Amino acid sequence: MIDFLIEIDEKVLLFFNSFHCTWADHFMMDITGRGIWICFYVVLAIAMIWRYGWLHGLAIVALLGLAVGCADMIADKLVRPYFERLRPSNLENELSALVHIITDAKHPEGYRSSAYGFPSCHAANTVALAVASCLVMRNGWYAAFIFIWAGLLCYSRIYLGVHYPGDIIVGSMIGGLVGLGLGFIATLLAKSGRVPKRSTGVETFTAVLPVAVGVLTFAYAAFRTYL
Repeated sequence: MIDFLIEIDEKVLLFFNSFHCTWADHFMMDITGRGIWICFYVVLAIAMIWRYGWLHGLAIVALLGLAVGCADMIADKLVRPYFERLRPSNLENELSALVHIITDAKHPEGYRSSAYGFPSCHAANTVALAVASCLVMRNGWYAAFIFIWAGLLCYSRIYLGVHYPGDIIVGSMIGGLVGLGLGFIATLLAKSGRVPKRSTGVETFTAVLPVAVGVLTFAYAAFRTYL
């Protein structure tokens, strides 16, 4: 049964990893990096503080950060050392000969990341933040954006050949569970610190603001090569 699942995992990886073009290579390399999302994270934190006030807002931001940190620690420090599953891009993995690896100025020998990839820390981190922040925001536009954001970042790891779909699924499960737990605590703080009903416009604005910054970040990554 395990061999069958591994075979399916490899076939699905090779299928989705096979669709490449120069533009998408640049786009996926950009959005998979953490640096490009700093503005989004900062604006999201500001929006939380603006919406719920300094005391509650900072506590919620801390809980969101804790969700990301816990998901990362569980995936990277607890699960990975136990399974030690080589990334598909790892040269010691025979499958690496069939995986499309992107090369650029920073990675002249190919972007391969670290040795082990099960589960995906990217998936755990992004899904944890998406779930926890979505529970706090409770806004349809924000929910739609943040899960598209998490989905694209997760897909970028398969596109780049550094994760199997199974890595992404398990990482997402870890992130989802952590995000639900700490997101629930954050919602309790949000209820006690919510802005008055006469200021519901503030709630809408603080939910849409990080979405706007996130969309602009995607646009920058998409058209950066033409700028």
